[in-house]
Amino acid sequence: KKATPFHLWEAQAKLADRLFESSHQYHFIGKARQMGVSEIAAELALKTVLGGTKAEVIVISRSEEDAIYFLKRRVKEKLARLPKIPGVKYTSVIRETSTVIEFANGSSISSITSNERAGAGRTVDLVIVDEAGQVPNFDKIWKATNATIQEAGGKIIVIGTSETGSFFNKQLQKCLDGDMKDVAELHFLSCYDKPSQDEAWAARTKKTFDDETDFKLEYPETIEDMFLKKEGMIFKTFDPTPGGRHVQLISPRELMRQLEGNLK
Repeated sequence: KKATPFHLWEAQAKLADRLFESSHQYHFIGKARQMGVSEIAAELALKTVLGGTKAEVIVISRSEEDAIYFLKRRVKEKLARLPKIPGVKYTSVIRETSTVIEFANGSSISSITSNERAGAGRTVDLVIVDEAGQVPNFDKIWKATNATIQEAGGKIIVIGTSETGSFFNKQLQKCLDGDMKDVAELHFLSCYDKPSQDEAWAARTKKTFDDETDFKLEYPETIEDMFLKKEGMIFKTFDPTPGGRHVQLISPRELMRQLEGNLK
């Protein structure tokens, strides 16, 4: 019912500064749940388009609902609450829909759902991929946005929690292994970076999970915790329930046993 000041925790402030100051084009952010990273990305989007020169920002989300939410709740609400600074006049909004905001200086922020050609053929200054582990076709989107970012000299911010076997997890692993050294920056926010979360909180929260591994995948203490479940599992069957988990994981050995050794 009232505006709440957006005070950054120490870890958030360091991340925000690094994302803005870094000369690297590629940034992968692994994190625990509810760490406010998407809010920081929304602030970076605003800073990019309000910088005085024409800039284009694209936000890629896992679904149409998430795309609309990001623009409405994360970007538009902050735009309405920009600080009043004497002598500073922000560029005005000339067009606004549920998926795009266009500014008088020629800049724009578009929030779109995932598709294989997202951002292709456009010169984009900033791409934000939110909940990247759950974005369909992210591997193909990555190829399409690569050329887009390199052409403009912009940045791509990839945010996500652990999703076993996902392209996002594989990219995180490549960063950990040093395969993207001097190309990408890897960032991580531990569950304990949130001031309200301590060991007593962890002990209570673990009781709501099946086991400690499941808890650590959602609330990792270290980035290594994001890989506690084995990568590269074989998909068993599709769950046709709308909104359900569409693939069920099964180990290669168990699958071979079920097929009585007839797997080729």
